[in-house]
Amino acid sequence: MSFHLRVCTPDKTFFDAPAESVVCPGLGGHFGVLSNHLPLIAGLTRGIVRIEEAGQSTFLVVDGGLAEVHGRSMDILANTVLVAPNAAIAEEKLNEILKEKNSLSPIQ
Repeated sequence: MSFHLRVCTPDKTFFDAPAESVVCPGLGGHFGVLSNHLPLIAGLTRGIVRIEEAGQSTFLVVDGGLAEVHGRSMDILANTVLVAPNAAIAEEKLNEILKEKNSLSPIQ
């Protein structure tokens, strides 16, 4: 059974379709969501969101945000979203974000 998933940034919607399962990088560790999940609000950290629907996987790299599950729907509101065609490229994009963030010098 599927539920409705929407993944957005302040500027754009990246995913707005049914999903059978979603795995997210939560602040306390990765967590999974299936249809009819109990209501949940969770902070997200930098990482990969894996979406499964009809045997197909979609990978999104997020840079923080918030996930909300309510009834048969889920919303992910992220600061940044990058779409990746597979898990390997998602890992590469995540590593690029991490390198970029680590190379920034603190504001004086």
